Amino acid sequence: MAKGQMGKNAEQLSAVIGVGMQKKQRPQIDTIINHLIIDPMIKQELNKIVSLLNENNSKPSWFTTSHYKFKHNDEISFQIKLGDGFKFREDEVYIKIHTTSPANLLKFKQTLSDDLRELVPTISSSDFRICNPCGSDAFCKNRADFEFEGMEYKNICAKNVTVDFLIVSDMENIVKKFKVIDKLIRAKIKYNNETM
Repeated sequence: MAKGQMGKNAEQLSAVIGVGMQKKQRPQIDTIINHLIIDPMIKQELNKIVSLLNENNSKPSWFTTSHYKFKHNDEISFQIKLGDGFKFREDEVYIKIHTTSPANLLKFKQTLSDDLRELVPTISSSDFRICNPCGSDAFCKNRADFEFEGMEYKNICAKNVTVDFLIVSDMENIVKKFKVIDKLIRAKIKYNNETM
């Protein structure tokens, strides 16, 4: 995600949808979209994505400032962050699609069309990390034992592999980018429904 200066209207937006207000009220994603997305094309396409998720029982849950997580079949499958959180930059959307765990990634990629398959990162065993308790005494739900390319791996931090998209108003082919996001979301939902 692009990092940098606060948005032009950050001071005004902070008064309306600031961190303190969001922590107390946990606003609906529509409220934040209406304040931070000015470009009509981005707003229209983003609303289509949110509707697609809602229609598939993946409702937004406020996570942190201007950042929403969407669960599908009881796992976090999608995230949408607007204006880089507290920086309140208008017309900046960050979408994260959680594909599947490393153990199932090859199977997931086989279900995708060639254009989508290219978006999903390729992983190797060198990417695996032994799960540490992350500062607590208990291991988290991401800890797993699995087979990958014929080898057994134990106690691996097996978080889902993600595909990230950044949409800003000055980029080319915004509608095309949203169509790709739509296709990958649909593929993830279909995969979840078939495997869970």
